[in-house]
Amino acid sequence: MKKYDIKISLFTLLCFLLVGCGEKYNELITGYGDLEMQLSVNPSVEGIAGAESLTLPAPIEQDFSITAYNLTTGLTKRWDNIQKFNKGHKKLAVGQYEITAQNYKTLYDQVYSFDDKVEVEIRDSELSQVAFDCTVAKVVFSATNPELEGSGLKRFDLKLKSGDDYYKIMDDNYEAMNPGKVRAEITLEDLSGRSVTFSPFTIDNAKRGCHYHIQTSYNKEEGVMSFAYDEETVADPIEMMVSKDLFTICSPTIECTGLNESGAIEMFETGGFSQPVNAKIIAPGGLKQLLFTVVSDDYPENPFRFETDLLTYDAAKLAELGLVLNGVTIGAKEADVDFSDFLSNLPANLVSHAHRVVLQVIDNFGRMAEKPMCFDVTVKPISLTMDKPAPMEIDAKSVTLTVGYNGGKVDKYITLQHYNGKEWLPLEVEKIEKIEEGRYHFTIHLPVINTVLVIRAIFKDGIKVTEPNILRRIIPEYTVTCENENVWSSKVDLFINTENIERLLPYLSVLIRNNSNEEWRPAVIERVKEENRLTISTLIPSTPYEIWVTGDGAEGDIIKVKTEDAVDLPNGDFEEVKETINIEKINCGGKYSNQNSWMPTYNVTSYQVSEPLFWSSVNDKTCSHHAKNENTWFKVPTTEVLKSGHMSAYSIRLRNAGWDIHGVDPIRDSRTDEEYYSRNVPNIPNRSAGKLFLGSYKFNADGTEEYNEGISFSSRPTGVAGYYSYTRSIYDNNEYGYVHARVLSEENGEEIVIGEGIGLLSPSTSFTTFLVPIEYKIRNKKATRLQLMLSSSNYASYSQAEETAHILTVDYPRKGMSLGAELIIDKIRLRYE
Repeated sequence: MKKYDIKISLFTLLCFLLVGCGEKYNELITGYGDLEMQLSVNPSVEGIAGAESLTLPAPIEQDFSITAYNLTTGLTKRWDNIQKFNKGHKKLAVGQYEITAQNYKTLYDQVYSFDDKVEVEIRDSELSQVAFDCTVAKVVFSATNPELEGSGLKRFDLKLKSGDDYYKIMDDNYEAMNPGKVRAEITLEDLSGRSVTFSPFTIDNAKRGCHYHIQTSYNKEEGVMSFAYDEETVADPIEMMVSKDLFTICSPTIECTGLNESGAIEMFETGGFSQPVNAKIIAPGGLKQLLFTVVSDDYPENPFRFETDLLTYDAAKLAELGLVLNGVTIGAKEADVDFSDFLSNLPANLVSHAHRVVLQVIDNFGRMAEKPMCFDVTVKPISLTMDKPAPMEIDAKSVTLTVGYNGGKVDKYITLQHYNGKEWLPLEVEKIEKIEEGRYHFTIHLPVINTVLVIRAIFKDGIKVTEPNILRRIIPEYTVTCENENVWSSKVDLFINTENIERLLPYLSVLIRNNSNEEWRPAVIERVKEENRLTISTLIPSTPYEIWVTGDGAEGDIIKVKTEDAVDLPNGDFEEVKETINIEKINCGGKYSNQNSWMPTYNVTSYQVSEPLFWSSVNDKTCSHHAKNENTWFKVPTTEVLKSGHMSAYSIRLRNAGWDIHGVDPIRDSRTDEEYYSRNVPNIPNRSAGKLFLGSYKFNADGTEEYNEGISFSSRPTGVAGYYSYTRSIYDNNEYGYVHARVLSEENGEEIVIGEGIGLLSPSTSFTTFLVPIEYKIRNKKATRLQLMLSSSNYASYSQAEETAHILTVDYPRKGMSLGAELIIDKIRLRYE
């Protein structure tokens, strides 16, 4: 017996345990392609409708960051610039990518960005080229304000707001804004100090890389204010009447509470506020629109990136997002919005990150709040760490871990998980103790899996996650034994030798691979402590494997095995057949005669019966050539090939029947009707089940039988499967179809049964699958012989007297036979699992 001391390297084990701890973006990626990048910059800004064309200082190539986003897997890679990309391996995993080049430049106290985005397919071992033509990504605005002297107005203010940006006050400077929809707001104040704010126009599609100059003029005599900003409005300016009536009703106002002294909010990712963050809205002219925007550069799931009218937004969705609206209806004069829950879910960046929240109201007269609600939310990132845990006893049921966390509500927001090789699962926390500011003890209940546990702490369902940590059990010494007889077609038995198997066995893990060039992977194992056994299953027959049993991660030998061949049954689909019975003329039933005639008559029939090659039956008994009377009552084939099967040419019918080699014809039946057959049934002393089995069979003239059952066989199947249909005898509801398999091993001239499976097949009117497992009570011996029998009755026996005593049949005078249960089988296979 050869023994193997099993150990495993720490590095390999960590690689195995940690693989999959990050996101598995796409397990089908199988190669890498080369990539080359080129970049050019166009710094020009086109003037619209006579506005000044600008040329911004062009950033250099080194100032552009590169981001590659895999459209299939979601994987993102980033480089500070093309030079850093070129200094690397210049390769990407195969797939379809969206690649962006981007740079930010400050000019006129404004941040301008240059960018370009291209799509490219990376193919295995091929070169792909990308050319960026980076242009100005912002829209540039400037403005000319109207002359107010003698107009009855003393103040004119112009503000611009793009749909996904915040307000910019237009004065003598250029303003850079995001392209798309841009709304203008003007505030007018008369000589008495009354003010009103309107939105006189909206630019629906402000184009990037363009300069819009907003020209405002005021006709004092007619009281008309005109606006122009592009070719269309220069030719036909937008006009707005300015009269005293504009100032007769108070404009809406917004008052925000819950901010700090600087009119902002600072918070951790945990959220939560000492007092609610609330906006109170007063609209004397009646509420018409409530426009809400959240401006953030790093919030891809932002539902309010673009200006949104809360009055038309789904109320249930708003509640789900954490916005609580009270009195917000069309025409309402007072309303309020509670932002507390919404703000508590805003994300943080790796550094403190500010989100700007903007709210504007429009009343039924078109008036707007002169001061829209604008405040910044700075979300401080949570710090989350886990100390490296010390090794624990082999049978420890719980362990205490130290977690560092700078936020609040630790019991609500912090959870611990372990990785089972496929997914992260929660750990049961028994208690949490604060040991000092920002540090906690978590006592967890340990799952019984293996000796090495990969664990991590997470904050709020994955907003923050610690690096995986390895928690180890202290493993006692052990050895692993595997003999040639322990290697099956689909299984391998490993026997563990140690002082306390009950302590050790639950925590051992088994890694397996087909050859030294492959990664180790977890094996499917069964643990049987009564036998000190670990059984690896679901292996492929006729395949070499390398096996590691690991507990403590130390180096050691590797078990190398090759699984047995998976030998199948000969002719298991019954497509090869041979004719075994050919009787051209046989009396069918008894003699009958018409009373008008003295001449007795027999009905006659013929038998042409085929059976599958390599299989045997008991037809030599039930349809014996030793029978003294050639009559269907006494000679009945119980096994025969049918010319139809389950998606095949043939199947096998097995049936119970009465028979007799000494049968005597029944007395003559006189008939007056036209149904010409004998209704008299003779005495039939024997009943037999139809049988199909591997091996040979002989029936002697004196009524004795010789079964030579089984074939030479060298594998250990785990079951027998196939298709069947079954009809019972009408006299017996406890009868079933029958499958009996035995795997034998010969040693010193004697055969012993090492595995056996018995199955009962219930009635079924159409082909149905069946599987009969084979259980092995002796696992350390190779197979040398296989016995397999299928029968139409679970009363099947090697004793004729027993079968006759238990099997019931029905007499069919028209057929001249006494028949019982019938089993049809096809596509019989051995299973190796």
